Parts: sequence; C-alpha cells; structure tokens
Amino acid sequence: MVIKDKVVDWYLRNIYLSKGEIINRPGYICEQMGKQRSVFIREVTLPEDLLIEIERVFPPGKLYKIGKVFGYRYALISEFPVIKSVSRDDFIKNAYFIARYVESVSYGKNFKETIDYEKRIFRMSMEDYVICRKSGGGYLLASGGIGGIWSYVVCDETTEGVQTSCQGRGDDKCEVVCAPARELGKLGLSFFRAHDLKNLGLDPAYGSINQIREPRYAKNSLKKSIDSGFFKYTHGMITYRDQRLFLCEASFMYILEKELGKSGCRKLFDLAFSWGKSLASSEKRQDPASFLMDFLPALGWGDVLVRKTGSGYEVLADLFPWTKWYKDVDYSIFRGLVSGMISGFTGKKTELKRFEMSLSGSFSILCRE
Repeated sequence: MVIKDKVVDWYLRNIYLSKGEIINRPGYICEQMGKQRSVFIREVTLPEDLLIEIERVFPPGKLYKIGKVFGYRYALISEFPVIKSVSRDDFIKNAYFIARYVESVSYGKNFKETIDYEKRIFRMSMEDYVICRKSGGGYLLASGGIGGIWSYVVCDETTEGVQTSCQGRGDDKCEVVCAPARELGKLGLSFFRAHDLKNLGLDPAYGSINQIREPRYAKNSLKKSIDSGFFKYTHGMITYRDQRLFLCEASFMYILEKELGKSGCRKLFDLAFSWGKSLASSEKRQDPASFLMDFLPALGWGDVLVRKTGSGYEVLADLFPWTKWYKDVDYSIFRGLVSGMISGFTGKKTELKRFEMSLSGSFSILCRE
C-alpha cells in the first residue's frame, strides 16, 4: 500500500484515531479520547535503558505477559477497530494505519507489515525498535506489546506474538509474527501464552481523576522543554543527552509492577535507582530540587515538589497518573528514579522507601526516606 506521508499524517490526526496529543501542559502528557474527546489518557516517559535492564533481569515469560496485557489494554482504551466490526478491506486498511501510528510515536522506524486475513496472521518488520534493539529480547513491547494489540483487534485471546529476528541479536532487522496459537504451531514457532485479559478497560473514575488541572509547582511542559533544547525530538524519538526516553500510556508502569510482585519490585527499585544515579552523576553537582522539578513534570509524572526536611528528602508528586490498580503497586519505578537522581546529585545515598497516597479529586503520592 503506497500512500504519501502527508496523507497518512492527515488521516491519523483527523479520521482514524480521532484523538489529540497534549504536550504543552506542565505535569501532563495526554491523549484525548472519546467521541467528545473529553477523556485524557495519561502517558509517562520512561528511560529506554531502564527497560533494557528490566528485560535482562526478569524471566521472558513474565515480561511477555506484561507486554501482551499492556498492548491489549492500549488497543482497547484507544478504541482500535476490531475485525468483527468492519469489512475485510477496511480491517486491512486499519491494520496499516495502526502500524503507521506505532511507528510515529517513537517505537522505531521503517515498519513494514503483511496480513493473512483468513488465518489472522500479522507480520511486521522494523528497525531501531525500542528496547530489543539493545536487549535482544523484545518481550515487553515487541512480541508482547504487538501480540496484545493484534489479539485485541482480531478478537482472539489465544493470539500470541513471536519475535523471529532482532537487531539486538545481530539480525538486520526485527520481525514479529502474531497469530492464533494453532497457526503459530503450524509455522513451527514456539511461543509464550498469556490469556488473562479481563477487566482491562478504563475505570469510570479514570477521566475525572486524570483530568488536566493547574499545577502548583511545575513550570515546564514537554513542549517547552523540547522548544528550549532541554530535550531533543527527532523522528518521533525523545532524547536527553544520549538517553532515549520512551513515551507510553501510564498503565504500563502499573501493569509492570503489579505483575512482578513485591520481590520483583525490590529489584525494579534498584534498577531504577541505578539509572537515576547514573544520569545525575553525569551532571554538575547541584541541589536536586530544581532539576527534578523541571525534568519529571515535563515527562508526564505530575506536579512534582522536592524538598529537604530535618529527616531527609521528601518528594510530592501531585496530579500523578492514576489507574484502578493504584493500590496494587508500591511505585518502585518512580521512587527508584527519584532516589537515584537525588543520590547522584548530592553524592549521598538517599532511598525514598516510604510513601503515602492521597485520592481527593486528583491523585498524589508523597515519598520519604
């Protein structure tokens, strides 16, 4: 299918997805959803190198399940058209635009896809795909994430994804094959299974809790930070210095922590801590408050206040992205990143091990040593 880029861009913006990206509000990165575009889907930005370490540390089957659940939920809440609701030609056309959209939001480049409609087989090749380009795994967002999206649009929870080649393993490009389990078996491909895909829609309270509000502390939005050169934005990819930052719907963080459990989240905290400390250690020694209060709100983590008290540092993240799983996680990623950055800037190890939640209109977490 050959369509000029400008036509594709117009179609994505105005017809297919019918949602707008909001990057000009401090503390928020959102996509507008729904017929009235009144629901704000919250997004956060995670360091790619942190996700690479996660793929190296945790079991592939567990990571695949996390990725598939996330991909399925993302397709569900983004209202991707499903095979039962459209004609054969429209379904194939929709699949093409889904691939173009994924390519446009920083996952990778040079995406090419083929579809066997009758057998429900989807193949996609890509280059420079997030995480697996270095890890060689691809369980979270390649086989898992793409498999989850395809499982949703073909209305078949037995559909799984397999990454058959990967640049991170030395191949020229990455390729993912998604199909019902019976078809993957016929192709001679081994695969993981993840069928627990229930109750992944938005909670009725999601829209009201995550609606955009005026921050009290945050001044910088993602757009302002890009315009000023603080972050670089090239071909859909956000970078800070040499670090690629990956933009994703915020439930990815919740699903990751919920599925890894308490013991896994202790490791997750340590990995996030290491990344944060490494980033801050490469900067000039400084009071961490000003950096974190610019850096984190611009990346969608809410309205952040950092202060030093008599008992050590505490970090308030007001207007924090909320999901219905907010009681099922301990915010290891956020606490680890912040703890590591404070430690790197001050030269003194600081771990924000305690946290309190507050849900009153909006959602906030207060982290303390």
